[in-house]
Amino acid sequence: MEKVNLNVKNTAAFGFSFLLIFLVCILVRLPHFLSKDFFFDGDEAMIGIMAQDFLSGKGLSLYFYGQNYGFSSLEVLSTSLFIKLIGNGIWALRLGGLLLFSIGITFIWKSLRETKVSLMISIICVLFFAMSPTWFLWGSLVRGGYVTAFMCFGILFYITLLKKTDWSWVMIAAVFFMIAYESQPLIFIPILPFLVQWMLPFKLNFRKIFGFITVSFLLALLIHYLGANETIWSPPKSAFFDMQQIQNLTTQIGGMIYSYSNFFYYTMDIPIPLWWFVLLSISLGLIATYICLFFWKSEKRVKYFILGMVLSLLLSMFLISTVSMYSPRYWLGFFTGILFLFSYAIIKGTFVKARLTILISVVLIYGIGLITVNELKRDWYYANVNELEAFDEVYQYAKKKDVKAIYTIDDLIQWKWNYLYGVDIPCTAFHEKERVSFFKNSVRDYYLNRKDENVVIGYYNIYDGFKVNDQFLTNIEQVNSKYFIIRNVSDEKIDSAYRHFK
Repeated sequence: MEKVNLNVKNTAAFGFSFLLIFLVCILVRLPHFLSKDFFFDGDEAMIGIMAQDFLSGKGLSLYFYGQNYGFSSLEVLSTSLFIKLIGNGIWALRLGGLLLFSIGITFIWKSLRETKVSLMISIICVLFFAMSPTWFLWGSLVRGGYVTAFMCFGILFYITLLKKTDWSWVMIAAVFFMIAYESQPLIFIPILPFLVQWMLPFKLNFRKIFGFITVSFLLALLIHYLGANETIWSPPKSAFFDMQQIQNLTTQIGGMIYSYSNFFYYTMDIPIPLWWFVLLSISLGLIATYICLFFWKSEKRVKYFILGMVLSLLLSMFLISTVSMYSPRYWLGFFTGILFLFSYAIIKGTFVKARLTILISVVLIYGIGLITVNELKRDWYYANVNELEAFDEVYQYAKKKDVKAIYTIDDLIQWKWNYLYGVDIPCTAFHEKERVSFFKNSVRDYYLNRKDENVVIGYYNIYDGFKVNDQFLTNIEQVNSKYFIIRNVSDEKIDSAYRHFK
């Protein structure tokens, strides 16, 4: 009975800690959430569509639609919860992401408290993660595995620090290890040294290591068997041991600070204010200084662990070098490894004044950086409008004109549109392949049997796939300063647009 009461008490304490951390994560982001730039991108919208499908009884996809990688089920479930509570919209997406992110931080909190780190340092460490520039937006984004991988990292951080390598914890660790890998390999890589130093403390236990590897491998096979999508929208493109890798890495290195700061959107950099760039560099310097000091003062076994982390970060860089398409998001795993290594050094470090001074300094820098959060954009076409209101204005305009189906020039518009309005007015872009075919088929079937003319929407002044002439421009109706809608588009022009994007 005493053990049961203890478990109930621990569960209640964990739940209370999680709720407080979840609230802190929301409050830190509230200025951005209430700004005119509060918006979402097409990949987030796709998780929303997957959640809608799950709630309507169409099943739960393990992978992101259109991919055979990117384990997304937990993000779909967390988003589904908030869709049920508050309805469709951006808040359901963002709170769904923050729920998983906050679970990860809660396990970091448990690690700090159960290793007897002071309450003040534990609270500051929570703020360190809650305000981390790298995860400020990505901690609230459901985009096909990133935030799931962070949550798994937090859980494994706790297990490897505090739990013995008995069979039950080895099996639990194997499950979260493989979920992290299936969610996002680049974030999974820095987990490896934590697992190695946990599984191999003084002597090899081959039975447990074999069991860990076997469970992980079988779980990976099961996920691939159950989660494989028939239609692949965007297969991963990478090349190993190619001379191009050096050039790729040179290209990707240009995005390191953009990734650390979150000042990027897909393959586009968002200009960082100079003062914030300087402070970001100082914060990284402080973190690196403390880790070096920790390495210098640590025992040999801990030194080996830190060297293992350095090797894992180098492995991350090697994998980043295999991708030619520039995108700062590829560095998320690299900086996540640094953040967790810093937290490990905070827990294990014995130089109290130095760790408190550096930790407070870094968190203060992160706090100052919150001034910049309204410059973090979630749409590449910036028109200085209230993003949600401008998007809704296009929908209201289409409703007023009694539009029943819509084509769009931009891929990302279609997914955002279909998450919010697709049940009422389906939308598709000019591609034969789609992440989810329902909306594409609905639009094309409607226009195949209709009497009215095709309708196209997009960003104003961007008309890719169409021959722009006086007649075309005359038919364009501008909706606010960001979007356009054009009716009376001929079937020939629609077919031409399909051929253009083929």
